[in-house]
Amino acid sequence: MLDQAVLDVLAGRSRYAAILGNGFALAAALDDGAVGLVLGDLPYDEKTHAGARTEKGDNPIDFATCPPPEVFVSSFLRAARRWVLVFCAAEMLGDYQRASESGYVRGGVWVKSNAMPQKTGDRPAQWGEAIAIMHRDGAKRWNGHGNAAAWTGPKDNDPTRQHPTKKPLWLIEALLRDFAEPGDLVLDPTMGEGTTGEACLKMGLPFIGCEIDPKYHAMAVKRLERAASAGVQMTIPARQPRAQQAKMFPTDAAKRAAERGR
Repeated sequence: MLDQAVLDVLAGRSRYAAILGNGFALAAALDDGAVGLVLGDLPYDEKTHAGARTEKGDNPIDFATCPPPEVFVSSFLRAARRWVLVFCAAEMLGDYQRASESGYVRGGVWVKSNAMPQKTGDRPAQWGEAIAIMHRDGAKRWNGHGNAAAWTGPKDNDPTRQHPTKKPLWLIEALLRDFAEPGDLVLDPTMGEGTTGEACLKMGLPFIGCEIDPKYHAMAVKRLERAASAGVQMTIPARQPRAQQAKMFPTDAAKRAAERGR
């Protein structure tokens, strides 16, 4: 049974819904193709988080538990009409590839320009985070043209940040520009403080978010209320026809043919 707030967004009566509960169960309850895009920052595997501490190095981080990808990826791909993007450890990309089978496209990367140094000094520091890029059956299209699936920029150093893995707003906006279409409904099954929701409302995209922790859910609700009051500040550009994309970003073969014709 879906929450009334979710039903209102699905019916176009509301711009967003922020649900306190299990996002995996919510995704499983949605109809096929109910949303345009799933964008999630899920807790990583237990091994990755073992011994993780705050950036000050003092307190252990109590990460929420997360089922393995094979438990939830199929419901994400079923609920989305097109793309499913999930932040993960680079070591987990193979897990997502096996779980999504033909739905797996490739791994993307967020390179952190201000990554924390490795405090122990016994190994290289973490360079950034991977993004498992998956797609429902059908033709694949995105707004990034021939660009690589790599986004470089700083992590969020907001001193008011509460969630340990909060993503910077610029990164979520960049992913939405590259993968969303105008009017796409975006689902974030683990929305944390609501960064994806803020980006969606800022860019004119309806949003459904779910958070299991009451503390972060309350923060997300306030953040989304502020974002909704601020209104749309930018929009997703309309997709260009494939022929025009090919003209703007010619293949090497096309470039060589053009040069021969000069």
